[in-house]
Amino acid sequence: MRKRRVLRKLKINEISGVNRPAQEGAVAVIMKRQEDDIPAKLRALRERRDGAQDELAELEGLREDKEEMNNIETEIKDLQAAITQRRQELAMNKSGNGPAEIRKSAEGLMDAYAESIRKSSETFAAAYVRACGTEVGRDILQTIDDAYRTQVGEPTSHDLQKLAAS
Repeated sequence: MRKRRVLRKLKINEISGVNRPAQEGAVAVIMKRQEDDIPAKLRALRERRDGAQDELAELEGLREDKEEMNNIETEIKDLQAAITQRRQELAMNKSGNGPAEIRKSAEGLMDAYAESIRKSSETFAAAYVRACGTEVGRDILQTIDDAYRTQVGEPTSHDLQKLAAS
């Protein structure tokens, strides 16, 4: 049995009738059918799908925007807290109550003390070393050390004495 060839896309411009066919056994069949709306329905479904995808993407973008807004608000609150803390630190330093100011003042006091005990033939460095060996000099150096420890968050000599006593 021969394989039949089926023409799927055939356009007929004209039909003629003959009394004797040129091809033996040939049969002319004309078929008519109604055009389905499948392409139109498919197009409409695709448009609905694309619209739904666009809406979902827009909603997803809004969710991401909201997350970013929340993150930015948190960052702003953290920065405001840091600014407030820094202002308080600066206010303490300006008022003379902060450890940096105390340390600076004690260093100036040590310099003045060394200068006050300096002998006429002695250099300032030699007088400073001699001042460090006195009771007053040791107390001033302890103040400088405690102020530094307070600045960096370490325990002071007073804290260590309290701990040793307990």
